[in-house]
Amino acid sequence: MPDVRSVPEGGGRSVLVVAPHADDEVLGCGGTIQHLRADGNRVFLQIVANRVVDHREDQAYIDQTKQAAEAAAELLGIERVFYGDLPDERLDAPLIDVIVAIEEVVKTVAPDTMLVPSAGDSDQDHRAVASACRVACRGVDTVHAYEVPGPSRGFLPNHYVDIGRYLPAKIQAMSCYEEEMRPYPHPRSELGLECHARFRGMEAGLEFAEAFLVLKQVIRAS
Repeated sequence: MPDVRSVPEGGGRSVLVVAPHADDEVLGCGGTIQHLRADGNRVFLQIVANRVVDHREDQAYIDQTKQAAEAAAELLGIERVFYGDLPDERLDAPLIDVIVAIEEVVKTVAPDTMLVPSAGDSDQDHRAVASACRVACRGVDTVHAYEVPGPSRGFLPNHYVDIGRYLPAKIQAMSCYEEEMRPYPHPRSELGLECHARFRGMEAGLEFAEAFLVLKQVIRAS
């Protein structure tokens, strides 16, 4: 069960980023998180699963990854990180465990906006979290799906965020996950992150961008 102690009240709108694994938040929306913070929003992060090593849980590695997540969160301006502590590589069975874990954090944070993984991702854990979010996000007005660069079954974005000012800090935050970094041309490389941001930027007439698919947008009467 995630740590769901109450969140202190504060100004600004509340945003919850749901990441299947630590580092997905940086890869998918590290620049956008900074943009949201600069715009006066409070940003929270839920990391659903612990990572495994060679398909085995290793507590030392889990602890190391959480330390990296906290360091990355500080760089990006994330107010608090929630850990679901669910098993890596097994989020797709049973899905109710993922739904309940996300619902608990949604109740605690009461977000106005959620950023969630894309359902078209090639990773089964990412797809499971995307499916769980469809249930857990029912009461949230704005839900956008982000992409984690890599193989996918098709991601057709319709919303772009200019991250030109924020790309250096995004790359720095990703470097906190030293064990997850790879040499170019892997997408989890410094140059890979820059190239992908340029690619999405070209689609939107920007130098660097992150792309999203709007899943839900409710405009309420004033």
